[in-house]
Amino acid sequence: MEVNVKDHFNSDDPYWVSRHDFETNSTDYVQAYLDLQLINHRTDRPERIIECWAELRKNYFLFWNKTLAQIPVTIPSGHSYKDEPITDILLEPLGKPKELVIRIGGTCKAILPKKSQLVSVFKMLGPIRRYVKKLDDVIRSD
Repeated sequence: MEVNVKDHFNSDDPYWVSRHDFETNSTDYVQAYLDLQLINHRTDRPERIIECWAELRKNYFLFWNKTLAQIPVTIPSGHSYKDEPITDILLEPLGKPKELVIRIGGTCKAILPKKSQLVSVFKMLGPIRRYVKKLDDVIRSD
């Protein structure tokens, strides 16, 4: 499986992370709109994505990182104001790529560090249970 990520809007910084304000006691917020292209290169079996979310992670050592926040990933629907979560996407073997516009957005309960990583996690059925794609290094705007 291959995941390609592009910016939905042509901007220098597609990810927006707000800082924690202690005066108003507001929480950190993460926002991003991305174009996602999913490709299945396997010839013997289809791949099925049953859930997707984003995580903000802090790297501590070379191979160890800690998940600071889990953020929902949704698909903006054109006919209503509610976004739909990503559920049950079937990728046929050597099939046509699926292209989606996704919205990563939500509040974080933890106070985020100055620098972290934003990754997308795909929960799948089959021998490969989880696919993690690093989206970008995120620097909090102060």
